[in-house]
Amino acid sequence: MYDHVERGAHFQASSRIEGHRSSIHTIKLIFWV
Repeated sequence: MYDHVERGAHFQASSRIEGHRSSIHTIKLIFWV
């Protein structure tokens, strides 16, 4: 039970980091144009 919740929280955190990275990448592209 706890392992499943922990894994879900870790997945959310990693996906949030990935989304943050992609948004930064998009902002960089906008500024480069």
